[in-house]
Amino acid sequence: PNFGTSAGREEALHGRFGVNLGTRGPDEARHLLEYCNHPGGTALSDLRRSHGYENPHDIKFWCLGNEMDGPWQMGHRSADDYGKFALEAAKLMKWTDPGIKLIAAGSSNFGTGVDWVGWNRTVLEHLKRHVEYLAIHMYVGNRDTLHVRQSQHAREHVFAAGADSDDSERDPLTGGRLLRIQAEFLVDRAGLGGEGLVGLDQ
Repeated sequence: PNFGTSAGREEALHGRFGVNLGTRGPDEARHLLEYCNHPGGTALSDLRRSHGYENPHDIKFWCLGNEMDGPWQMGHRSADDYGKFALEAAKLMKWTDPGIKLIAAGSSNFGTGVDWVGWNRTVLEHLKRHVEYLAIHMYVGNRDTLHVRQSQHAREHVFAAGADSDDSERDPLTGGRLLRIQAEFLVDRAGLGGEGLVGLDQ
């Protein structure tokens, strides 16, 4: 996490998990959440307790899959298919633990001819009332700087797809619901290496 942002600090305190929406599905996502966060009295929370963890792990941030727009991903889907599938996982997870924060899989494929803005818009049309974050990430360093410029302009496109909702922050100009964008940059540069998360606290 980037501890310089409020999202990063909160993640450090409460943790962030990703559920498998490539080769698994909504029910497995719900089961993992129940195991981790439910205090007890259910089959999976009691299984956690039998493993030596009496108290819930209280994991607050949950990613709905990872890089689902990438053809390199097992279980790769179209934006429409991912949006529908992730919506069912989101509903089950929020019913299981209403206090969690959900992160939708935003653009990660910025290849030539790829409609990465369209991916984000379509995903948000399905998930805008159920997620708090949209994760956009990419490789930087040895790639064309055009990708960096594209990522920097992503916010204005995805925020335009925000939904009206009474229980969310609102854009003071448009009145629409605000979603926070979590931008993940994978550094691919000699001498630096590694992976870093940048949470854009917008």
